[in-house]
Amino acid sequence: MFTILFHFRVDTIRKPGVPKVPVNMRLDADVVAWFKNRQSRGYQTLINFVLRE
Repeated sequence: MFTILFHFRVDTIRKPGVPKVPVNMRLDADVVAWFKNRQSRGYQTLINFVLRE
């Protein structure tokens, strides 16, 4: 599905001091499953990281 292969610790990709804003976003189930399978804890932070890139 994705060609990017990575595994990050959540605390290494968080940007301290940058406020988070709650949003509702509808994603395809397979996309969410892909992120959850890579990193179940902190998968939303991982999605945020990928969107920043």
